[in-house]
Amino acid sequence: MPNPHITRAEMLLNQSRPDMAEAELRRGLVSAPEDWYAHTLLGMSLLHQDRTKEAHEALVEAIRLNPESYLPHYMLGLIYIDNDRLTDARRASDEALRLDPYQTCCYVLAARLQLKEDKREEALKTLNRGLALDPEDVSCLNLRAQILTHLGRAKEAQATIARTLAAAPEDADTHATQGWAMMHTNKPREALKHFEEALRIEPGHDYAKAGLVEALKARYLIYRLVLGFFLWIARLDRRSQMFLIVGAYVGYQLLRVNANLNASIRPVAHLLMGVYMVFVLLTWIAFPLFNLSLRLNPHGWNALNKRQKIATDGFGLIGGVGVGLAIAGYFMPQPELYLWAGYMGIMAIMFSRLAARDDLAERKVMLYAAVVAAFAGPFALICDELGFQRGPFF
Repeated sequence: MPNPHITRAEMLLNQSRPDMAEAELRRGLVSAPEDWYAHTLLGMSLLHQDRTKEAHEALVEAIRLNPESYLPHYMLGLIYIDNDRLTDARRASDEALRLDPYQTCCYVLAARLQLKEDKREEALKTLNRGLALDPEDVSCLNLRAQILTHLGRAKEAQATIARTLAAAPEDADTHATQGWAMMHTNKPREALKHFEEALRIEPGHDYAKAGLVEALKARYLIYRLVLGFFLWIARLDRRSQMFLIVGAYVGYQLLRVNANLNASIRPVAHLLMGVYMVFVLLTWIAFPLFNLSLRLNPHGWNALNKRQKIATDGFGLIGGVGVGLAIAGYFMPQPELYLWAGYMGIMAIMFSRLAARDDLAERKVMLYAAVVAAFAGPFALICDELGFQRGPFF
């Protein structure tokens, strides 16, 4: 006889109510502690609540009880990919495919891992293997469209999205994918409609919420140019991205050296250097600055997550102090106020980057850098005001 708690938990998970599903599963496990499927569903419900460590423990227990089921291996693979444990993810993905090569979700998992490894063409081939089993599998089609979009193959991406919409017109993932495809082709107005439709179908859809925020900010030309650059960069492989970034910096340094040596090219060199510096500054401040613009749009402001809101408010507050100091420096004969304004600007940027980070390791690095800057900046400015003699490096 089926366990009624597990049956109810399945229904609750399908209704996107993982907390209630968890409660039912824990009741069910009291009477059937060796039920591997209940442990698997428990891991799934915990994962939906972002309780990754507990989900991992539940799934490991499910595998211990039944090592021949693909499902807990598949769920573990998702956790490992999200935490950048790619070796463990490869092991889980391979095992899931070995145990059941007829499950299309296993091919989606393998393709997601290949994307993490920057193997986009291989990921497409893997998804095609999944689609050979089920040509209308929505997850395969959506991920395939996303990869084609990032590869700049817009026509193929649109054809895949059309297939997905025909198969599942009320699927939130499909509308979110369509929205991002339109963002890549510089159509933020059309993209906004698809993001709104995705959120109508599934109000908490993270991919659609992120797209909605970008589409609203893309109403401003300057942000649209910056976003277009980052979306273009995202379509390149990692080697090309690194070559472009390093090449731009080397080009800037060459211009600076040649401008000092050759007066005839100095005006052009200074112009190009200025454009480079303005663009670099925009890449630092564009995201938090235009997030501030969403303060006037409740729909967009509510789409930001808690960390993004803290980062945006902190950027506005600290940056506002910096702007105030700069204005005071203009009207008062105290040029050192400009230095303090610059310091507040740097701290505003660092705070916005620190607060918005979700990854713990990245947050620690940004925190150390922010602490060093927070103490080093005032120390240097106070020493300068007190008239201490500068050393050979200052």
